[in-house]
Amino acid sequence: MADRMNKGKKASVAKVGIIYTLSNLVIRGMAFITTPIFTRLLTKSEYGEFSNISSWAHIIAIIVTLQLYVSIVRAKYDYENELDKYLSSILLLGNLITVAWYVVFEVNSTWFETLLKMDKPYIRLIFVYAFFSPAMQILTFKNRICCNYQKVVFFTWITLFVSTLGSVVLVLAMQDRLMGRTIGNYFLIAIVDAGLWLYILIKGKGICLQHWKYALKFSVPLIPHELAGTLLAMSDRIIIKRLCGAEDAALYSLAYTISSIANVLLTSLNQAWQPWLYDHIRDKKLSDIRKYTIPYTIVFAAGCTFIMLIGPEIVLIFGGKAYIPAKYVIPPVCYGTMLQFVYTLYANIEFYEKKTGWISAATMMAAFANIVLNFIAIPIFGYISAAYTTAIGFLLMVIFHYYVVNKKTEYGHVYNEKILIVIMTVMLFVMIGANFLYDYLVIRYLVVLGFVLTATIGAIKNKKFIIGVLDKKIAKNK
Repeated sequence: MADRMNKGKKASVAKVGIIYTLSNLVIRGMAFITTPIFTRLLTKSEYGEFSNISSWAHIIAIIVTLQLYVSIVRAKYDYENELDKYLSSILLLGNLITVAWYVVFEVNSTWFETLLKMDKPYIRLIFVYAFFSPAMQILTFKNRICCNYQKVVFFTWITLFVSTLGSVVLVLAMQDRLMGRTIGNYFLIAIVDAGLWLYILIKGKGICLQHWKYALKFSVPLIPHELAGTLLAMSDRIIIKRLCGAEDAALYSLAYTISSIANVLLTSLNQAWQPWLYDHIRDKKLSDIRKYTIPYTIVFAAGCTFIMLIGPEIVLIFGGKAYIPAKYVIPPVCYGTMLQFVYTLYANIEFYEKKTGWISAATMMAAFANIVLNFIAIPIFGYISAAYTTAIGFLLMVIFHYYVVNKKTEYGHVYNEKILIVIMTVMLFVMIGANFLYDYLVIRYLVVLGFVLTATIGAIKNKKFIIGVLDKKIAKNK
């Protein structure tokens, strides 16, 4: 009976993981699908301005909410019998922090407008969004850990539908198209979240100061990591907008959005790979990890290579001829994602060993280096250099995580570092070659054809391995 219950629980958890992952992939996919719409409805300047607003919105939301909802993962076990009250407690605490920051903003609004390069109405919209959006995050976290995947998918889709459709309608209807895009993306979501906000407060029936202390103790140490990660991903667009203008920010933003297809691939593969990795670490099957890491890495490198090679065509589809100069951003961003993939191999082990402090340290170091290099390189080499400085930041993270795993854990050299270095070096030349081939259409198409044939043959030969990764298990007696 117990075995049957455990099997049911495992199946339920697996189903939640699959559904939640697919839901996230759909959201990311919609970003790609709607990009051609907004690049044509908005001018390059407006698109660049919204990119700046979006980047700052992510940063502001982290600071003014403290992302207290991340503590729910642990609070479910410590406050199992009063979880609803815990949710209402942290929601109100986050609201108090947001209101306090809003007062600071209104008192110093001119200074904030200068810092953010954003008019006051846009900043106010972000604060409204930051006030109510934690309600959505709280319920999503709660239902995910409680295996209520239907509700997770529902919340995801309702947000996606409201923001996407609302943004398109408002951009078409309003004379100020940038304001229409911003209202659709933030204010309309806030309206939906307001209903969830009220639901949490009614169901929680009060607050508990002990819950506040618990949430702060859990969440505050993660803020540097969250901020650094956001800055590493988005500071480029903010700095480009400040130093080069909104149009260059638009070009970079479009190319970065396209290149993040590789990031979606990374996330999807890692969600399948990580459980397999942890099972094999637990069972001391380190030789299997060493054996299968290389084909796993090659699969991802092949995906990045393909995106690099067809970069101009993707830019043309997503942005039109006006955005063609952005094609030169795609190879270095994809190479940076390749480096991100490699450091994730090591970060997975740090997570297993519960050495998350090192992960935060690495992210902060890379973010700082990226910002400094951006302010040095962009005025000299232009906005495209931001993609290369980001890649350098990820390279620093590879080195840092390699050192931590090899010096601070018992799993040093669990990976074949020599071959990983060869793959990273080959991908460096692929990045350079892709930039060169963009000027030679026929040659590039022949290279793409050859690459596709080679990749297809390789996939057929390694079919069992690929299926094994997707099924989260690789045959034991391979």
